[in-house]
Amino acid sequence: MYRIFSHFSRSFPFHLKPKLLNQEGNHGHLRKVYKKISVFQSGLSKLHPKRDTRIHQTAKSFHIIPDAINIRHCREADIKTFLQLTRKEGWDNTEFDCRAVLKLDSSSFIVAADDADTPLGFIVVFDMFSDTCYSGQLIVKDAFRGRGVGRKLLTALWERIGEKNLCIYSTENLIESYRKQGILLESIRSIAYRGIITSGCKELKTNENECDIVPLTDHIWHDLLAYDSIVYKGKSREKILRLWFVGEYVYTVVAFSKGKVSGYGSFIKADDNQYIIRTVFGDNSKVVDEILDNMLARIPLGAMLTFVLLADKEVPSRFSGFEPTIVTQTMSTKFKIETESDKMFYICYHFV
Repeated sequence: MYRIFSHFSRSFPFHLKPKLLNQEGNHGHLRKVYKKISVFQSGLSKLHPKRDTRIHQTAKSFHIIPDAINIRHCREADIKTFLQLTRKEGWDNTEFDCRAVLKLDSSSFIVAADDADTPLGFIVVFDMFSDTCYSGQLIVKDAFRGRGVGRKLLTALWERIGEKNLCIYSTENLIESYRKQGILLESIRSIAYRGIITSGCKELKTNENECDIVPLTDHIWHDLLAYDSIVYKGKSREKILRLWFVGEYVYTVVAFSKGKVSGYGSFIKADDNQYIIRTVFGDNSKVVDEILDNMLARIPLGAMLTFVLLADKEVPSRFSGFEPTIVTQTMSTKFKIETESDKMFYICYHFV
């Protein structure tokens, strides 16, 4: 979701790390052997019963898939499996995110399943704008990596995209790999951080407030969306923001300066003691500090906090004890997403 940004060699898209299986050879070799056994099994059994049994058992022991990988849409029962896989990778996916994607478009959450309909892997891809698709997490179960599941999911991805622009987040070490896949254009760099909320994080960084910070309500949605459209140079993210910025565990605020919107911010409570800043945009760093003051007042001491900060923005002193976890690059296939990046501070990996 990569988080499609990702740990490319471990899970994320457009490539799955090849693995040597054992001394019998690599996966490709065993697949060929397996197919030959399937076609000529009775004849081989008569000529070389021991060899046939040995190779057949070897194939089974490595869970080789004889092309029986089915692509379908995600169902309610699949969410638990998806979250188990992503949490193992250390990603910040929540059940809330999964349900937001399903509400957006059930066909956007794609599953690769075996003949018993057991999920083997997942990929997320949806229309971000009328001309652009965003692809997030691609992940495959450990036991099935390097065995064709990822390729099936990627085929489904490219079919879903068609002629549209594709936008992803990539880790720095995977940029060259994505370029080979035709994802050539680079724009915003960002860094994810994680740390524990201390009293120092909550110290007010602004003595004289220049903003009125107001919780998001129905009657100011228009103001937030108008500001967001300025940041994205006329493009509308309304359908995305309305799904991710409202919910039982979501807190979203809008900053007003002299009666006009000067920024907004949002975070989600992901677990009992884990919180994620999803977005903070503002006219300047002072506005952003006031938004953070307001949001952090609602996060308890000792809680784990995760956020993604644009690489060209300075880490605030309140977060000086936080550790960087990953550096990412926004990449796309046909054109860059144009933004007023000077107003962008904290972003979300679940959409562009």
